[in-house]
Amino acid sequence: MLMNSPKIPKTIAADPHYRLVSCESREFFLQDVNDILTQSYPRFLMEDFICFQEWIDLYSLYPEFQFGLIEIASQKMIAQGSCVPIPWDRPLEELPNTGCDWALTTGLAGKSKNTKPTILGAVSLAVLPQYRGRGLSKYLLDYMQELARSYQFSALILAVRPTLKHLYPLTPMERYIQLKNGAGFAFDPWLRTNLKQGAKLIGICDRSTTIVEPIFYWERTTQMRFPETGSYIIPSGIVPLEIDCNENQGSYIEPNIWLSYATA
Repeated sequence: MLMNSPKIPKTIAADPHYRLVSCESREFFLQDVNDILTQSYPRFLMEDFICFQEWIDLYSLYPEFQFGLIEIASQKMIAQGSCVPIPWDRPLEELPNTGCDWALTTGLAGKSKNTKPTILGAVSLAVLPQYRGRGLSKYLLDYMQELARSYQFSALILAVRPTLKHLYPLTPMERYIQLKNGAGFAFDPWLRTNLKQGAKLIGICDRSTTIVEPIFYWERTTQMRFPETGSYIIPSGIVPLEIDCNENQGSYIEPNIWLSYATA
């Protein structure tokens, strides 16, 4: 399926401080990626995810779509990007509301069924906290788009987790994405970055990540206690956690934002 090897975007090639590495060219690559993810996302999101068989399978089935960004001076991996090819023959406006969960499972299922993929989905994109604010996410987005073009996919899609939404967990996502900053651009920095890069806002995937776990899981991963049934605002949660003491479980259903980049 590969027509042309992905080119290193000029933005990265021109920067003497960083270089891209592939999954297969660096020892302990997945360990480095998981370290970045656990420092970049809330514990309740990552604790089980990095152990999921689907996450591990992604790296063995599609190694060419997993990459990292290395700081040359320290030889440390400071950012990562993971993608999965997805079979999709309908308009992007009809992408399902299950976002991230759907992208990973559908992409891997397509591989097992030998179904030809047509779009590229971003599964994760993360920069270590101490390296943020340097424009490195643009490098990752540039390379994801180059991957999509090189493999002749019609689009790159992302289910975006807004950077500041955790500060406004009670604000509906539908309203949050309409907020503007003083300059008239999108209020959320990560959404704003993507839109300035040329992304198209498709809509909201309101069940992008669903986590249903026993109460002790939530107490361990949030360092909170949940003495009664109800809704709880949790650290770094972009929506409230719903606790049901009778069922001894907590349900967290996170909405994200579908974005797409054209490859033509």
